[in-house]
Amino acid sequence: MSQLLHEKFVEQLTQSNTLLNQLIALLETEHQALTHRDHDAIAKLTTEKTGLLQSFVQANHARCELMREFEFTPDTQGVTALMESAPSKLQPIIKKAWQTLEQQLETLKEKNSVNGQIAARNQKTVERILAIVSGRDGNEKIYNGKGSATPYRAQSRIGKA
Repeated sequence: MSQLLHEKFVEQLTQSNTLLNQLIALLETEHQALTHRDHDAIAKLTTEKTGLLQSFVQANHARCELMREFEFTPDTQGVTALMESAPSKLQPIIKKAWQTLEQQLETLKEKNSVNGQIAARNQKTVERILAIVSGRDGNEKIYNGKGSATPYRAQSRIGKA
């Protein structure tokens, strides 16, 4: 195996780790924007996040293609085999970069999950407020002649205004 392959692999891992660092920072900023319901910031951050994710997907694709080119499978076993075929001085560098990538992906997943929960909670709050304002509060039910519950659709004073 060529040392050039291993050096290029390390370079690609480093690039991916840089992109993931940027995504993690962006998700932290997004968390603040979601918490403060700053819609303009959320829209801007979504655009930035999309660009970074596209860059990460391209970097990941390039890394997989490099591995296939040198007949390694683009999975954990392939990375392990690539590491073992590397010169001894590069093995710890590749291992550390790969572990960092895995840790950052886990952090990204956790932060994205939290932000998703905040966004869902905000959406439910807005829907509830709109239902109250428009007089369509889905929690108010009445029974019809057949005994089944149906939503009560009376107009509230706020809705009439």
